[in-house]
Amino acid sequence: MRLYRHLNELEDEPNRAMFEVLKRECAPWLKEAKKFQKGKFLWRGSQSSIKPDPKTGLDAKPVRKGRTPRDIPKNIHRMLDDRMKKKFGWLPRSEGVFATSSFTTAADFGIPYLFFPAGKFKFVYGIERQGGRPISDVLGALDRAGAIIWAQNQYKVDPELSNVDLSVMLDGFVGQFTDKNLAKGVLQGAEIMFNCRYYYLAEQEEGFSISKLIW
Repeated sequence: MRLYRHLNELEDEPNRAMFEVLKRECAPWLKEAKKFQKGKFLWRGSQSSIKPDPKTGLDAKPVRKGRTPRDIPKNIHRMLDDRMKKKFGWLPRSEGVFATSSFTTAADFGIPYLFFPAGKFKFVYGIERQGGRPISDVLGALDRAGAIIWAQNQYKVDPELSNVDLSVMLDGFVGQFTDKNLAKGVLQGAEIMFNCRYYYLAEQEEGFSISKLIW
């Protein structure tokens, strides 16, 4: 019975080595995380498996710059980035790394891992307005709009959508984004774009361990 109780205590022991790294390298995130709903973590979907440090359980990753868009045409991507830089001072879609508190959304992009931005960071996310169009629907509309503009330029077809109309759509889309109140973005399960020097990924079971040290 004593051995069984001892093994249970070992399983419940939080990963203090990981927490020490987070305190040292991810202090700004840790400060924000204390405002999250208890147990709410950020996730990032990865196409490849991570190689965590045996002691800390963390795998450090660089932030890739010059990101190629997966969901919208390149011209729309550039126009969005230009508008976001004007509003937020950086290029979220090209320079940012995406994460979300939705495990399901992260799984759509690969293996879901816990995500921790290192050092000081900036963030931007889209607000799902009450009664408004979901961000994903707007992206779909922009995709179709970009295809129409491309067809106009390529084949000189009669315009179905003007560049002025597209500009209005883009301005409206960017108007749905904010860089305030990270906890709210986490609560609504938004896709959040982070600007940071690097970040850490960890296996999902580590969340049960370090949650005892965060909340």
